[in-house]
Amino acid sequence: MEPRIKVLYFGPAPGITGTSAEIVTACDTVSLRSKLLRKYPRLGWLPFVLALNCRILKEESSLKDNDTVAVLPPFEGG
Repeated sequence: MEPRIKVLYFGPAPGITGTSAEIVTACDTVSLRSKLLRKYPRLGWLPFVLALNCRILKEESSLKDNDTVAVLPPFEGG
């Protein structure tokens, strides 16, 4: 059984997904990204990175139950 992951959406992503958070099952970030893009094809038009448990990912990673993944579109500092 695949781990249950909490996915948080930021920036314009909640407008695309219709939610700011949801539970998704995935064994790694490759399969998670694929599931999200199949479920929400418009996310494909939004450049984003994933953060796993508050750390921005620079490479793909395996996932475990109760991990939190954030979908982070580009943002500007000020």
